[in-house]
Amino acid sequence: MTVLAKVNKRRLWVLLTAIWVVAVASYYWDEIAVRYGASFGTKAEIDIQAQESRFFDCLSRTNATWFSLETQFGEECKAYARDQCKASMIWCANDRIEDLCLKNKSAECRNIYFTSEPAEDFDTAAWRRKKMREHISFYLSTDFSAPLKSALLLIFSVPLLLAFLPRVSRILWRWLANG
Repeated sequence: MTVLAKVNKRRLWVLLTAIWVVAVASYYWDEIAVRYGASFGTKAEIDIQAQESRFFDCLSRTNATWFSLETQFGEECKAYARDQCKASMIWCANDRIEDLCLKNKSAECRNIYFTSEPAEDFDTAAWRRKKMREHISFYLSTDFSAPLKSALLLIFSVPLLLAFLPRVSRILWRWLANG
């Protein structure tokens, strides 16, 4: 009896599969992590641009412009931003606070940036779950997930091929030999 005949084929397959999965996962791990992190920034930038676009579309529908808001409420919002920055001694985004103040002054369009719901009714856990589902959906539907898809394809295809190839070859050989 040969040494190969004494080998437990299932144990060998499990061992080779475990080694293969670890090797593929370690090879793709960094690239998957980097691209997953990059997708967060890209999704946030896309969301900000969409929100800005909706706001300016709303302004144009209401026959208002950004410059009219700035001339009417500019000094008030600059003073508000200065007061807010004095109140917080840590780094302050003066321009961002002023920008949000001006966007809040547009009564018709403020709901794009500000919620009208009371804060006590706001479910932060549900909001986080919704945002995470949106992000994962974005990640999986773009090229950011290409390394993940490649890794999963390799992780599953090679062990399945190793599991079924001997069986398929025996069936094919019997068919050809008895043909």
